[in-house]
Amino acid sequence: AAGSPIAGSAGEGNYSLGRLLHDSAGVTLGAALPGVLVVATIAALVLERRRRKAIATPADPSDRGTSSGADRPTREILLVGIGAALSLLATELAWQHYFIAVVPLAMFLLRTAPGTLVRTALAVLALAMVSLQNVGRLFGLHQPASGAAVVAGGTLLLFLVGLSALARPREA
Repeated sequence: AAGSPIAGSAGEGNYSLGRLLHDSAGVTLGAALPGVLVVATIAALVLERRRRKAIATPADPSDRGTSSGADRPTREILLVGIGAALSLLATELAWQHYFIAVVPLAMFLLRTAPGTLVRTALAVLALAMVSLQNVGRLFGLHQPASGAAVVAGGTLLLFLVGLSALARPREA
């Protein structure tokens, strides 16, 4: 249950966004948080499909709305990464070591391509935030509660940048 004491507080090392909101602001979102994240993901998938259909070549109707053969593996990595970030953001319990699951999304977003400078910069920032265990001491974040917001914020940033990468127009 949302806000359950069994899940552990941010002070005990629970880096869950839902738990952080409960502990710091007294807000319990329950099923609303996962619902919003899923709806955002569905919206990005719908935008992606529409944009792919719009740029598909009319000469090849079999390719309309689907990934090209070369693009499919990278799209799948992006979808796996978005799903991992979604699950970490939506859950009531997320210990710090769970956040290794966002590495595929971060690696996807760190790829260089024309017009991705902002995306890459945001991904670097988000990855640094999620990697708090390694860099937290530099910022004096020794307590789990102080780091929970940074780790959850970095994961949310990766998720949003991932959704943006999914929904952006692509070349056919």
